[in-house]
Amino acid sequence: MKTKVIKYDKSGNKVINAFLELEPVAENVFKAFYQPAEYGGPSQDLFTVVFHINDIYFSIGNTSRVSLERDENCKRLAERCRTWIQDVMESVGHHDYIRLLEIRVFEMLGMDTSPLWQSREIAENRRKEEDQLREEKAKEERIRREKEHDEMLDEQKRRFLDGKEIMSEYFLELAKRDGFDIHIRTKGTFKKSVRMFDRKGTIHYVKAKGQRNPDFTGCRNAINGYLKILLDKRIEQRLMECGVSSELWVQISDTRKEIIIPTGSYIKPSERSSIINEVACKLADLTLVKKHGIPLEDMCNENGEFIEPYQDEFNSLYDRIENALTDN
Repeated sequence: MKTKVIKYDKSGNKVINAFLELEPVAENVFKAFYQPAEYGGPSQDLFTVVFHINDIYFSIGNTSRVSLERDENCKRLAERCRTWIQDVMESVGHHDYIRLLEIRVFEMLGMDTSPLWQSREIAENRRKEEDQLREEKAKEERIRREKEHDEMLDEQKRRFLDGKEIMSEYFLELAKRDGFDIHIRTKGTFKKSVRMFDRKGTIHYVKAKGQRNPDFTGCRNAINGYLKILLDKRIEQRLMECGVSSELWVQISDTRKEIIIPTGSYIKPSERSSIINEVACKLADLTLVKKHGIPLEDMCNENGEFIEPYQDEFNSLYDRIENALTDN
């Protein structure tokens, strides 16, 4: 004969009533066939274990056939059933998480369920606080690791600018972080063939036996392009340290910047020196005009020479700007 049993549905989230065919196992302990075993034969078939208290039948979970065939296990189940209410109330005293099934059984037994609900709420709040704490710690750890990784990449960038060799994987990360786009095939060549390289385009590579040497044209173009961006930013930073605003450096034409920042092409030293002198003079003039808020003509005599104190100020500013443009 089938008996009404309080149990969870298959989702494990909803308490339902089910009618099960029960077989006695021990005093007030029953079993109902749940499902055949996937592995191990009939001895591993699963059974639902059911407790009986004051005409209320409820499931406490599933176990194997072989487990229920052991006398010591059946005796432990009988003892658990005998002290079940006491055990639940002990959990309430510890503010443990009380399941909905336990609350439903207490309700069917006509017992006060408010302490169970309170214990459940306290446990849920505690779990939320613990989850939040774990999330905060995980976030802090993620931020720490990201910071360490960024510092490592910054060190690799300094090595690259100083003419030292860096690994291709660091170069690709730096380029991505700094928004420098590299063609997908060139990325593939970096990943597959390039081990290390320096800013001059000296590449250490590997190739499969019997294959021709890879074409590194795209890689060298990427190295030069990224180097140009880095040097441009470094010059801009050094100029700002001299008192030259970044908007003035932006006004310098790309043609002159390509001569000041020679990457991948040969520039005659005399030509580069001439352009640096011209640009340094222009930036110094514009900086003085911006600083003092008067036209350049008002700082000069009729021969176009700076009057005091502007001459000394120009000389000092020009020397610092020239050094910032030259030392790259």
